Amino acid sequence: MPSALDRKFDAVLAVVTGPGRRVQLGKDAAGRTIVTNLPPTLPGLFDAFCALHADTVAVIAGDERLTFADLNREATRLARALVANFGIAKGDRVGIAMRNAPAWILSYMAVLKAGGVATLINGWWMPDELRHALDLSAPRLVIADAPRAKRIEDSGRPVPCVVLPVERPVAEALAPLLEGGGDAHVDKVAVVSAPPDVQRARVLARPGMTEARLQSILFRQMPDADKRARADYVIDTNVSIHETRGQVCRIVAELTGPLA
Repeated sequence: MPSALDRKFDAVLAVVTGPGRRVQLGKDAAGRTIVTNLPPTLPGLFDAFCALHADTVAVIAGDERLTFADLNREATRLARALVANFGIAKGDRVGIAMRNAPAWILSYMAVLKAGGVATLINGWWMPDELRHALDLSAPRLVIADAPRAKRIEDSGRPVPCVVLPVERPVAEALAPLLEGGGDAHVDKVAVVSAPPDVQRARVLARPGMTEARLQSILFRQMPDADKRARADYVIDTNVSIHETRGQVCRIVAELTGPLA
């Protein structure tokens, strides 16, 4: 027998889905109940809803505010990166293992926009549970925050994993994905760097470079301080060519033996 709560739910649903109401229900070719006046896929729904409410604030995280337009723009950009940088294709499972954060929302939207299957991994699971889940789901890639990535590593189950600094603003949190996550596939990482004012002067000296283009490039990149912190070797180019070559030779020698 329906409870009072059941009856209340049915009454509200009838109001929302009744003739001329916001949500219209119908049947598909297999006889399943579907919503007929909304996009048939979640990526389509994201696009439509975010366009209708573009200027409305969707997410508040500390001092950061993201509108629905911001969410959809960043999710679309991230989806393209998942395809271009990680080869994500239709039907590929992509694990998401992180605490609640704007990066979680954007990762979920981006995986679906890329045609993948968002495989949500319980953030409370311990290594043994994670190993079992990863064995069952066999994701092509896992997007994780640092604590969950450490547990995945401790599980002993090898899986490509990109670690996001989710505590940082969105532009910085997503940088490891937008820049390719190549460090997950190599043994050592060397970063070529110079002081910010030197980098800026060099980039602006390039033909056709403008301040607006420079800011766009910086927005898409991982901050230089983070690159240096994550690297195994930092090559300082704010010196002569001879000194820079010496740094490279020392790294090569350490990795492979003396350079002839």
